Amino acid sequence: MLSRIILASTIVTVVLVVWLVARADGERVFYMDLGRRLDERDRARVRRVQGVTLASALVGVAAAAFAPLPAAVLVATLLPFAPIAWLLVEVVGAVKSAKPAEASLRFRVPLTEPPPAKQYVSLPLQIAHGALIALSAAAFVFVRGQLPVLVPLHFDAAGRPNRWGSPDELWALGGIMLFCWALCWFLVVGVARERWALPTAHTEAYARASRRRRELLVRMIEVLMLCVNAAVAVSWLGIAIGSLPGWSHLLGITVAVALVLSAGGAVGSLVAFLAPLAAVQRQLSALGGVALGTRRDGWRWGGMIYYAPDDPALFIPKRLGIGQTFNFARPAAWLILVLLVVVPIGLAFTSMLLSRR
Repeated sequence: MLSRIILASTIVTVVLVVWLVARADGERVFYMDLGRRLDERDRARVRRVQGVTLASALVGVAAAAFAPLPAAVLVATLLPFAPIAWLLVEVVGAVKSAKPAEASLRFRVPLTEPPPAKQYVSLPLQIAHGALIALSAAAFVFVRGQLPVLVPLHFDAAGRPNRWGSPDELWALGGIMLFCWALCWFLVVGVARERWALPTAHTEAYARASRRRRELLVRMIEVLMLCVNAAVAVSWLGIAIGSLPGWSHLLGITVAVALVLSAGGAVGSLVAFLAPLAAVQRQLSALGGVALGTRRDGWRWGGMIYYAPDDPALFIPKRLGIGQTFNFARPAAWLILVLLVVVPIGLAFTSMLLSRR
């Protein structure tokens, strides 16, 4: 029963995130300012995304509740791709229909040195992150001497251990926590190093809004990664303590709590930060545009891809929507993209090989 609840919760979490993004309001659709009033085609895009999202939720929950467990696992793995893929298709259509910027001067603003990352990070959140890793490691060291020779290291869809090994292999979860903290800082630095170009008019107001935008993006990253590491810490210590005599009931609870923390971090971050981010995006648009200083002919594929060899910037604010993208004319952009794709796939492949040992 617990495994089915976990599968259903996973599907519902993905669906809820897509549902939160699929919104239309004024000149904005999917949290993107199209530079014009929305028309019926835009609202139809939202209805299609929400329809696919709702259908995916109903099918996924029904499969998790009634289908044989292997089939339920397959559905939970593949079904969330349907609303995400449909959302991406509709986003591309909305971007292609956006009103192009009329003022050419906004594309010729010179670059200046951006404020450093330390101006955006939250010291309490960073201290909490470091303390979480240190306390988790200390707690594991405390119970390490009491653990049996073999502990569960991998679980099947029903929550049953299917691989056993030395307790020292659990240190890999501590390594994952350090990797997540390093990834957090990598993303924070990426936000801080985003192009810094100020208009000649309303310079101070634009600078304040731009700093606020980056601060919100950084805070969302910090909260999300802290929740992910909290989920890893629960898994780490839950498996360790659940391996002690008389504590095996903690293993199932551990999986559920870890899922709630990771899913809650994803949904909670979106709920808390998307609305204020959208507000500051509108303010920047009114003051000269979010992607100020980018080359007009650098936006390809209807504004989805930025490729400008004569632009020295690597991290670029998205022309529409929230967040940033790369200048794919810079070799570093491709290197980072490969690392972001290869590392997770490599970890998943390694985990799969270990589970078969």
